[in-house]
Amino acid sequence: MFNSDRNLTILWLILKTEIMKKTLIYFVIVCLGMGCSSDKENSSLQDLVGKWKLQAFEDEISGTILTATDFENSNEITIEFKPDFNYVGSTVLNEFFGSYSIDESRNILIFRDFFTSEVNETKWGNLFYYNLRLNYNHTTQDWESRYEISDDVFKLYYSNSEYMRFEKL
Repeated sequence: MFNSDRNLTILWLILKTEIMKKTLIYFVIVCLGMGCSSDKENSSLQDLVGKWKLQAFEDEISGTILTATDFENSNEITIEFKPDFNYVGSTVLNEFFGSYSIDESRNILIFRDFFTSEVNETKWGNLFYYNLRLNYNHTTQDWESRYEISDDVFKLYYSNSEYMRFEKL
């Protein structure tokens, strides 16, 4: 006759093996899914990381373009996004810094905080600060701006059709 304890042990091992197979398959699928989304997020971050120089304020509807030469005593404005989600920048007269994040699903750059002095700032610099602050979200207390990056050009929108155009240095 068959030994029932032995049969139960074999049945238990078969069942346990099937459970482990399914668990392993599920684990691999989850890891692959997470890896793909992480690559996309890292790609967006890699595109943004680096030093950028403000070139112009542009309006896609009217075609209006304002550059530093349109302002008396204008100065170079740069911003550098670091891979640790911090940024630093300069208007030559003043420095600014803070932290940021990216909402990849909505193409939103989120400035978590923004510190600067704005002492004796030029009109060009004041326009930069003013437009950057237009997208303040009172609920989250962050500045949220839609952005696009293509061919070393970074567009930071402050309205539906108006943006600051930066070029990578």
